[in-house]
Amino acid sequence: MNFKAMFTGHAGHEILQSLEHSEDATQKAYQQALEEPGIPSFLREIVSGQKRILKACHDEIKAFRDQGVPA
Repeated sequence: MNFKAMFTGHAGHEILQSLEHSEDATQKAYQQALEEPGIPSFLREIVSGQKRILKACHDEIKAFRDQGVPA
């Protein structure tokens, strides 16, 4: 995170950008888990559900960032 931006009025955008980057990495981890051979179906359902929720949150954060909404 750019600490200079925190003091120049761009902190909201930087925070949202950092959150979006973290969620991208988390999405990849969830996808890798779903691609594991032999994952039990009940775990696949749980992970898939969490991945969908995370994706929805990611899209909302991205929309806020793109609109310039402060965090």
